[in-house]
Amino acid sequence: MLINITLAVGCVTLRRNSYRSQNKDFSLSSSKAAFSITLGSSLADPPTASRAPSLRRHCPKKALAGKSGRKFNILVAFVRVLDSVSCPYNLHGGTLLNFVRDCEMKDSDIDVAIPLEWRQRHEERLHKALVSGGFRKLRAFGTLWHFGYEVPYILNQTKIDTFSFVDEKQQYVTGLWKDGNVYPCAARRIGVGTEQWGELSVRVPIPYETALESWYGQNWMIPHKGSPWRWFEDAFEIGSCRKDVNVTRLYDSAD
Repeated sequence: MLINITLAVGCVTLRRNSYRSQNKDFSLSSSKAAFSITLGSSLADPPTASRAPSLRRHCPKKALAGKSGRKFNILVAFVRVLDSVSCPYNLHGGTLLNFVRDCEMKDSDIDVAIPLEWRQRHEERLHKALVSGGFRKLRAFGTLWHFGYEVPYILNQTKIDTFSFVDEKQQYVTGLWKDGNVYPCAARRIGVGTEQWGELSVRVPIPYETALESWYGQNWMIPHKGSPWRWFEDAFEIGSCRKDVNVTRLYDSAD
C-alpha cells in the first residue's frame, strides 16, 4: 500500500522557534516486509554545514575517569559486539554530539542508529551477540516490521538506545516515540565514515556537522543552557522532527 502526503520540512535558523520552510514531497510506503521514506528532488543538493567551525576529525587517546570513563567502556564493549556481527551502525544523537563536541561521554544514555532493513535480516543474531556480551534487553518500542522500531539495552546501569533508521541518499530518518505515537526525524548526511575515539574506531554520519545541525540547530556547538534539553519539545522546535506525520496510523491503515 502506497500513501503519499505533502508536508513542510523546516530549515532551522539561528533563532529558536524561527523557521524557513520549504514544501517537500514525502512519500511513504509500508508493508510487513519493507518501509521507505523518500524526500523530493528539492533536497537533491549535497548537505553542507552552514557556518560550521573547523572540527577535529578524531578524539585523541586520553584518560577517561569517573562516570564518563565507565560509560565510554560500555560504549567500547557495545561497539565491539556490533562489529562482531558486521552491523552497519553509526553513532547517533547525543552520543555523536559527545564525540564531536566534547570528546567525552556526557549524556546519561548511549545512542546508536542501525538500518531497519539490516535489522529485519539480522535482529536475532544481533540480540544473541549482545546478550552473550552481558547486555540485557529492555522493552522495545514498535515492531521490527515497522518504521520507528527501537530497542534499549542496559549494562551496569547504563542504557544503550538502538534506533532503527530508513536510509536515504542525503539523509537517514529515525523515529521519536511519544504517547504511543512515532514521529519521523531526519538527519542530513551523504554517507558514513570511520573516526577514532581514543583507540576505538566508531562509525559516524558524514559530514557529522549536518547531522548534528539537523537535530540540535545551527548552534549545536554551544552547550544547551538553562533547563536540560527536552527531547520531545526541542526536537520539534529546534530540530528536524515532524509532529504533523503520525506514521502509526499509516501503518494501521496498511495492515
